[in-house]
Amino acid sequence: MLQISFNFDELTKAVTNIKVVTVSSKLDSFNLPLIELDKNKLVLSTKAIELLELKIDDRVAINYEIKDGKYIPIISKATDFIDENAGNKLKSNCCISFRGEQRQFLSQFGSCFILKLVNNKFQMLPYNIEPKNNQINNFLNFNNYGNV
Repeated sequence: MLQISFNFDELTKAVTNIKVVTVSSKLDSFNLPLIELDKNKLVLSTKAIELLELKIDDRVAINYEIKDGKYIPIISKATDFIDENAGNKLKSNCCISFRGEQRQFLSQFGSCFILKLVNNKFQMLPYNIEPKNNQINNFLNFNNYGNV
């Protein structure tokens, strides 16, 4: 993520003292492939972006697999799924727009996830970034939530 600062003189309309600084996400301090579900977006750590081999403007989608009667969120480039136009684009601030029903459903799993490669797919496992209670939550029971 980039932070830009500058001075602007309203009389002369001149811009001076431009500074561009790379600012890391709070997730980057963990040095893990983490994804945070924010109010209307997903925030990806640098490690998650590298692991998923994403570039700016790549479309990213989340689908769900059912295993042992439980939903498991799977994240990937949209081109890896059936509909390559699905999902939303990765922006330069390491975020993906994520709102509405898709956000509401994923929020039932938690607000922070760690990526784990299983059978050539990246599962999003709930992850608590609080150091005192770093336990993986149980996935939702399929029988309680119907179809995705």
